[in-house]
Amino acid sequence: MHDQIIRRAETERRLLGLPELIPLTPENMGKSLGPGYGRGYFAWDALTGRPDGCIVEPQKVANLSEKYNEMRNKKISTFNDIVHMLTESEYHEEGHLYVGYCQGGNGPMVYSQVSARDPVFWRWHKHISNFIREMTNRILPGYTSREFKLLMVFGLHVSQQEQKKKTTTRRRYL
Repeated sequence: MHDQIIRRAETERRLLGLPELIPLTPENMGKSLGPGYGRGYFAWDALTGRPDGCIVEPQKVANLSEKYNEMRNKKISTFNDIVHMLTESEYHEEGHLYVGYCQGGNGPMVYSQVSARDPVFWRWHKHISNFIREMTNRILPGYTSREFKLLMVFGLHVSQQEQKKKTTTRRRYL
């Protein structure tokens, strides 16, 4: 479901003529997050906006980078391993907090009730989605010729060229 939400956001951006989402990797958190985001009309007193040009603190960027690299190098064998690894590492949550508390703020990314209002939310989640896809591709085999033939039985057209690319085509369960 996570991946579907990101794909929908990307499609809507394309239809509106907006630029493509750039994943918010740990490396990108160490650079300006771009225009700020105001807290909006539906807010409580403690909620702040995210200031223009916000940059996540270097030690927090280093912490996320280290976790990201550790997870990428970890041996996994099931999708549950991926979910468990993300949950145990608190990588996803820390990304939200680091952006939300950027430069002393208490911004929308800290709170699940309003985090999707901050445009940086979509960049962070594209990164998470890309990471999950990368890890999933390591453990799930590519489609076989037999599976492509089954797709055609169900009325889905698959070109001969796509069938030959079976080793690069991966299943998507996200």
